Amino acid sequence: MYRLFEFFWQYRAFLVFVLIETICIWLIVKNNNYQGAAFFNSSNRYAANILEVKTDIQDYFELKQVNENLAKENARLNQLLTSELQKKNTAISYQADSARASRYYFIAGKVINNSTANFNNYITIDKGTLDGLKPGMGLIASNGAVGKINQCSDHFCTAYSILSKNQTWSAKIKNKRIECHVQWNGIDPITADLLDIPRHQKIAAGDTVITSGYSTFFPEGIMIGKVKSFNLEGGSFWKATIELSTDFTALSYVYAIGNKMETEQDSLEIKNNPKEQR
Repeated sequence: MYRLFEFFWQYRAFLVFVLIETICIWLIVKNNNYQGAAFFNSSNRYAANILEVKTDIQDYFELKQVNENLAKENARLNQLLTSELQKKNTAISYQADSARASRYYFIAGKVINNSTANFNNYITIDKGTLDGLKPGMGLIASNGAVGKINQCSDHFCTAYSILSKNQTWSAKIKNKRIECHVQWNGIDPITADLLDIPRHQKIAAGDTVITSGYSTFFPEGIMIGKVKSFNLEGGSFWKATIELSTDFTALSYVYAIGNKMETEQDSLEIKNNPKEQR
């Protein structure tokens, strides 16, 4: 308390000056219309600027929650869209199967680690078995296919991405019903090879490559990329280069795809070919 009094006593002249100036300004503003309007307009402008800065800061710190909410909403919309596509793919002569229409479900996850410079690249996401994820589930992003989960703990999952030379992915060319496979070329993270297209099939630059739906972890129609160039390999098959639709260098949120009929399909196919490794 003594130091406080000492401070006021030491700077008493300055403090009195500030008090008198404040009273004078208040009297001028109160008793003069022009000065009053100018003061209040200026104060409102500065107050608005301060509030704008405050709102920007608050919005910035809420971005994480906003992104998580958007990812969950996208997962819900993906599920609705896939259900509608499954219904449309049902033959006209059959009644739509509600179980088949809701075959796939989606769980949003944030990418917390990602590699693109190795021959076999992996992705880590912040969801695990406690969130409903398990090995074998497909991963997609907003622009297309990403990869497949291979290991899970309670709170995390790792997945090999399309950028893995040891993996091939079942695909087809949209609107042409040409079945093929996609395999990363190991060169750069924006292109991959399109393989196993017989030479009698007609392909063209710009053709869209999508998932075939033959696997249990990807629905049919997920975007993979577009044909960039092609040539005959060995005289029997086309080998094409595609530009991948997913930017693997900028992954943020992904969606794990669950297949409610996976066990039923796998058990039936294993009976036909017990040695097959899915």
